[in-house]
Amino acid sequence: MRSIKEMLASEGAVLNGHFKLASGLHGAKFLSCAKVVSEPSHAEKIIKELAKQFHSERIDFVLGVNEAGAILAHGVARELDTRFVLARASESGFSFARGFSVTSGSNVLIIDDVTTTGGTVLKLVDLCRKVDANVIGVGLVATKGLRELNVGCRVAILAKLDDFDAWPPESCPLCKKGIPLNG
Repeated sequence: MRSIKEMLASEGAVLNGHFKLASGLHGAKFLSCAKVVSEPSHAEKIIKELAKQFHSERIDFVLGVNEAGAILAHGVARELDTRFVLARASESGFSFARGFSVTSGSNVLIIDDVTTTGGTVLKLVDLCRKVDANVIGVGLVATKGLRELNVGCRVAILAKLDDFDAWPPESCPLCKKGIPLNG
């Protein structure tokens, strides 16, 4: 059975070019987890691996965001026999999607696809804590290895990718060469 890292590489999820990442940083590589989870058998493998990391925890809600993160979070919620909650990006960070919420004192597991700086995860943790929910863990498919993720709870990462660079736009070598951003 292939590792998650091998699956990401072999399924064309690693795109080369010049990208503006969700963090605002620029990178020469982009990881499209949505491309991998579009194949149901790959999504199922990732979901089972993430769920296995937290199977002994009492979880009331599994929170997901964006395309791949929401697909994975929904699957993990199914595996753990609990509820799925959706968050959306908003002007002020993140909010629960219309019709979704968590309750005060509930235990929340955050699932996301990939992180560069941890910014999205930190905002999701903050969203949960604003309503007095307990974030008991974070499950990630991959981290680009640029930073340790310390969010005050257990973080499970299925693949650590070390060959992804990211730069602030003002010091991006691709910008300096005049290479346009990919769409």
